[in-house]
Amino acid sequence: METYDTILKAQDIYKKMMACDQPAAFKKVFSESIYKYTLDDFYPVVVRAELAAALAFCNRERMRGREFDFPAYLNTGFGLKPQHMLHLVTQVVADIMDCELDTAEAMFRSFDFTIENGIVTAHPAAEQESKPRKVLDFNQARQRKTAGNAG
Repeated sequence: METYDTILKAQDIYKKMMACDQPAAFKKVFSESIYKYTLDDFYPVVVRAELAAALAFCNRERMRGREFDFPAYLNTGFGLKPQHMLHLVTQVVADIMDCELDTAEAMFRSFDFTIENGIVTAHPAAEQESKPRKVLDFNQARQRKTAGNAG
C-alpha cells in the first residue's frame, strides 16, 4: 500500500519531468531527485515518477500522429526499456499522473502492455529480450577454465 506522502513526492518529480522539453533536462531532474530522496524512497518515489513521466511523454509523442516506435523512443529518449514498466501497479501510476485509472491503463494498453488485476504483466518487446539463458554448472565451468591453464 502506497502512502499519501510517497505519492505526493512522486507527483512532484513527475510534474518537474513533464515540464522538461529536452531529454537532457528530464535526466537532470532524475539525477537531482536521486540525491534529494533517501534510498528507501528511490523506487517508490523516483523510479515510479520516472516511469510514469516516460509513459506520458511516449503517449504525447504517439498522439502527434507520426509513425511511432515505442521501444525505440523509450530507449533513446529516456534510457528505458519496456521491461522496466513490468510489474507496475496501474493505480499507483494513475495516482502519480493524477489521472483516472482507466486513462492510465489505456495508455499502457495502447503500447501493447498486458494488464492483469491492475498490474502490468507483459509486453511483446520485453518477452523478446528475456530469452532463456543457458545455465552452466559451476564446477563444470570451472573445470573448463582451469583446463586451459594447465601446462
